[in-house]
Amino acid sequence: MNEKIWYDIKMTSANTPSPFVVSASSMFSSAYDGWKAFDGLLVNDGGNARWLTSNGTKTGHITIKLDQLRIINLIRIDMSQSGATLFPTQMAIHGSNDGATFKKIASFNRPIENISEQEFNNNTPYLYYRIEILANNGGAYTGLTEVKLGYVNQKKPINKTLILHDGEYKKCVPLSPEKQEVWSDDSVNIVQKMTSNNSANQIAYMSYGGGSVNTRVGSAFNAFDYASNSNIVRTSVSPKGFLSIVFNEGKEIGAYSLYGEVRSSADPRDFTLEGSNDTTNGEDGNWTVVDTRVNVSYQMNIWKRFELNESVSYKAYRLNITRTYSPNSDAVIISEIMFHPPKKLLSPYEPEKKSHWKVVSDALPNEDLFISEGMDNLSPLLDRKVTELEPLPMTNKSEISNGDVGKVFSKTLDLKKYFDIRSIRIEVK
Repeated sequence: MNEKIWYDIKMTSANTPSPFVVSASSMFSSAYDGWKAFDGLLVNDGGNARWLTSNGTKTGHITIKLDQLRIINLIRIDMSQSGATLFPTQMAIHGSNDGATFKKIASFNRPIENISEQEFNNNTPYLYYRIEILANNGGAYTGLTEVKLGYVNQKKPINKTLILHDGEYKKCVPLSPEKQEVWSDDSVNIVQKMTSNNSANQIAYMSYGGGSVNTRVGSAFNAFDYASNSNIVRTSVSPKGFLSIVFNEGKEIGAYSLYGEVRSSADPRDFTLEGSNDTTNGEDGNWTVVDTRVNVSYQMNIWKRFELNESVSYKAYRLNITRTYSPNSDAVIISEIMFHPPKKLLSPYEPEKKSHWKVVSDALPNEDLFISEGMDNLSPLLDRKVTELEPLPMTNKSEISNGDVGKVFSKTLDLKKYFDIRSIRIEVK
């Protein structure tokens, strides 16, 4: 059965409550503004609570902007307290998403009745709806006392089945195959590719200034530009310093990686990874050490991954370098850095579950139980196939023959199992 859902719209002005807005093609006076057709009141409930067009105007329209895109395929029009000559007789409904270009959704004849409801075909959500009066019942002007908009929720019939067996209502639970564990990908890089020190909603910052700059590089973002052949290189400087990245929200990590493009005395050897939730630029704020590394070595053109003891979540991270590969180095090289999310179990292992019967209830189930537990599809139960069984050895029961010629054999079948017996072959040996 279809269900009618009405939107509760009660305007107190042309744009209250926000974000609803109602406008009209014309009005008899300000006492009969267009929004009064959506105020939830009839004339005798609160004064002149209706929309009327200007005197001499027999057609017109009101337009309402809704709070969001909505499907409207049902309209209820109340013409109480208006004379019959003012009643609309021909109407149209239009939809729009910009308030400028409207598409006609439906047109219909309205009966000369105080209250009428009209369903029409529309499955497209719109932000704006226009109710247009194309003709009236002969009056000098027209209008609408109260309008309600809604939609018809077309409920699909529900087919659910339970099997009554031995006084119990049961359902067949189908075979559930074995399912392996599924884990999240902890190799991805949560850093978005940067093209400047402030890009991709991220901020890159480094404390290294001055010194000589390699012609290929020079900016903090080069460590986050997805290009392994661009480095941050500073020479003639103290190797002690840090490189930071600031995200626009907290990011959980379980590991990070450094790329060793070149073997160099300027590669970071001793460093800490630190996190902050209050830095604004990668330099200020409070920082917490989340990982410490010493005597790190690199292989050329190989990523080196560092696992954290446990995952952490901060808005910003920085690599704080205290020593490079050579203790006498006056330079630092940082090629590329990645930050990785922790590996998380998305779905656990599930062993195979054989098809079986499940008792749902020992009493007649109510509607809710039928809907929640009933079987959607009976076809697997009716999917019968012919199977050739293994030969069944039979037991000699000749003692019951009372001396007659011949022998008697028998076999007991378990009738708790269903056999669709198509043929029986008797073999005499």
